[in-house]
Amino acid sequence: MKRIVNFLFIYILFPFFFIGLPNELAATVPSTNFSQPGNKNPDKKSRNKDKNATFFSLNKKNQHYFLFRGEPTILITSAEHYGAVINLDFDYRVYLKELKKYDFNLTRLFIGSYVENAGWFKYPEDQPLSPASNRLIVPWERSREPGYVNGGNKFDLFRYNPEYFKRLKNFIELAGKYNIVVEIVLFCPFYNDGLWEYSPWHYKNNINGIGNFKRDTALTLNNGKLLEVQSGLVEKIVNELRFYDNVYYEICNEPYVTGVPADWQNYIAEKIREAENTYTNKHLIAINIQNGTSQLSEPTPHIDIYNWHYAYQEERTLDDDIATLNYHLNKPIGNDETGMTTDPNFYRMEGWETILAGCAVFNNLDLSFLSTDEKGKTAPKAVNSGGPVLREWLKILKNFISDFEFIQMKPQNNVIVTAGIPKNVRARVLAETGKQYAIYFRGGDGKINPQINLPGGKYSLKWLNTKTGKSYGKQEIVHPGGTLRIESPVYSKDIALSITSK
Repeated sequence: MKRIVNFLFIYILFPFFFIGLPNELAATVPSTNFSQPGNKNPDKKSRNKDKNATFFSLNKKNQHYFLFRGEPTILITSAEHYGAVINLDFDYRVYLKELKKYDFNLTRLFIGSYVENAGWFKYPEDQPLSPASNRLIVPWERSREPGYVNGGNKFDLFRYNPEYFKRLKNFIELAGKYNIVVEIVLFCPFYNDGLWEYSPWHYKNNINGIGNFKRDTALTLNNGKLLEVQSGLVEKIVNELRFYDNVYYEICNEPYVTGVPADWQNYIAEKIREAENTYTNKHLIAINIQNGTSQLSEPTPHIDIYNWHYAYQEERTLDDDIATLNYHLNKPIGNDETGMTTDPNFYRMEGWETILAGCAVFNNLDLSFLSTDEKGKTAPKAVNSGGPVLREWLKILKNFISDFEFIQMKPQNNVIVTAGIPKNVRARVLAETGKQYAIYFRGGDGKINPQINLPGGKYSLKWLNTKTGKSYGKQEIVHPGGTLRIESPVYSKDIALSITSK
């Protein structure tokens, strides 16, 4: 019997530990033990759950939102500056535990072709995308030849670094344990020559003779052998991460800044789809559209998620926002990066407007997370905000929206009679008519007297302080139908209101 067992292990099972399962078998293997957590909201109605769910995916019941591990999902976070894996001095275990503390469920990740020099864009010198000298780890092996611009040897772009992929997968697995989805951002343009000179792709930083051209050529179909490197990297990343249910891919961060052509982005999207062609479970693909706001006429092939940056500034109107302009796409819309002011109140209000407008993603770029402070204990004095106070505020938002059956809801700003609120107050409404209303008022100080159009019925009204998370109490009413006139508590800057049928 012992000989038979040894034979089975050595000749049948043992090879799989090194070469992996064939694609047609591997695609059916379940993910990690973290893929089926207990239901955190047993009081939610069963109409929202999907017990047959697999990977992070679009929600079939409402494709403006997601499904993750059987639960309807909106992604809300205040996350580090994308270098948690490539910076060897950054302890991502501490960082991910901090995200879990606030019940955040998203983090973005750059994978190594784009690196920032210390002090870039007035960011803190120890922010994660600026590793110290010789502390950068990327998908490619170091060669024996010295000369990388930020310390250590040059890179060999045709040899992969197993230590990098071990670190990457450990990060994703731990994120999965905490129910955090990881947005893998495959590429990023080089905003100036200095950033290009820090990339492993720059000809001075690799031994392959690749990258001897201007920076804007790197993300095009005319970049010579670099296209082979990019294609191989996409295939390698997709293959390495094929079993993880908490991942989706974004093709390129802010391609519009340097005019990255659409044909190159389409090429990368096709490479992702080709690499996953034989897999049963496939990952979603996101595209980054623009800073600010804009409207797309129709969905793009292969694309599941549409991301904008800096999308909900104070000057936006109710009709001039990414969710309203692009709701017809019937896909999740994301405000995937914030910035350009140090006022944490701004980001709190931007987060509330983003989600109550109908978006499925809000990511605050939190520069309090540093390689010297992975807990992000101090709000940054930079061009962005973050820190514990803002994270507590965003946790309040996440808890608020999670109390609704939001996949049954859609934007209905027109239920608010605008004549009933001051001109400096803007109201956002997500609603399921006659059943549930999530309402957010941005602007104003003191009291307001909104007028809300509701069908007749019994309702429960509850005002929420967006800074403390405390309720001002609950009011039970019987409404005959038509315009309901109510009075808010005294507040400053913003306030939220929930109305649910009895």
